[in-house]
Amino acid sequence: MPAIPEDTVDLGERLDPVRTLLRRTASADQRAAAALVDVLGPRIHGLAVHVTGSSARAEKLTVLVLRSCLRDAADLAASGLPGEAAVLDRARRAAVATDPSGDVRSLVAPDLVNDRTRDRREVDVLRMLLELPAAQRALVESAAQGRFSYTGLIRQQNAVLLSQVLDHLVPFGGPEDVETRALAALDALALADVGERLRLRELTRLPETAGIHRHAIEAAARLTLLTAVPPSRDLRASVLEGYGAGPAAAPAPLRPPASGDAETAYRGDYATPVLGTDSQRRMVGPPAVAGGFHSSAAAPSAGSPMTPSSEASPPPSAPDDARSPHSPSGRRTRSCAPAASADGRSGV
Repeated sequence: MPAIPEDTVDLGERLDPVRTLLRRTASADQRAAAALVDVLGPRIHGLAVHVTGSSARAEKLTVLVLRSCLRDAADLAASGLPGEAAVLDRARRAAVATDPSGDVRSLVAPDLVNDRTRDRREVDVLRMLLELPAAQRALVESAAQGRFSYTGLIRQQNAVLLSQVLDHLVPFGGPEDVETRALAALDALALADVGERLRLRELTRLPETAGIHRHAIEAAARLTLLTAVPPSRDLRASVLEGYGAGPAAAPAPLRPPASGDAETAYRGDYATPVLGTDSQRRMVGPPAVAGGFHSSAAAPSAGSPMTPSSEASPPPSAPDDARSPHSPSGRRTRSCAPAASADGRSGV
């Protein structure tokens, strides 16, 4: 098996399992490609549904975007953006480019409550929206669904509000320049016009200001947690059609399975993608309980490119974990740190 740099074999707030899938997909791993469709398909499809107002158009757009991500998996994995943000940024730009139509849907409707709290980040986004005044919440919901038909001073003021919302989800860091932050928010939501994108490029030439744009894109990707809608049919066959020149060797587990049954190499859904086999997870250790310390929480996240089409840039030097979101009561979170047993030893 060729050596493939791994980010993680399990989940954690600062880990990047989607980038691992992208790297394996770039090496013609069929199961990784299928897992990438399963993990991000509902997020891409749901975003397209909310933007286009049509399930049929959303399915076609989802297939096109996912095919392009499989084709460009190596570039997406090598970019400065986290894997999830890189894919969802491409999806958002493709969706908004279709000229958004249809009604703007509430992202905090009571009938959606059963679909919430599956992901700690989803809870953070929901709580943030509920804390906003009704008018500001409507503005954010409209912008998240590709609608932002403002001009002049009102456009600037609303862009500042969007930057504050995104900064709450993923702290931007860097200089407190209002113009840079507002333009970064507009571009992260694929709402910036040509002039605004050119101005943003000028403002983000330095690494400290480029980080603002990267974090804005990460925050915009968080909003898709509230628009996720699984497609009405399995899109794997359509997306994977023609992918790969031939069958690729499956990654071997780090330890043989305890039973004689073969383990699934990848599994999960859009809320909790899980990488690696059960044997690999046992070698890392059991997940920590809610409220436990995450050893990866202090590690800086990967950066992102100036724009999705620009060359890769190195990760920012400063960590962006100024906030410390908490899991909902009674929920379990994933961590790369082994949980301690009753006698003080780490679980393996």
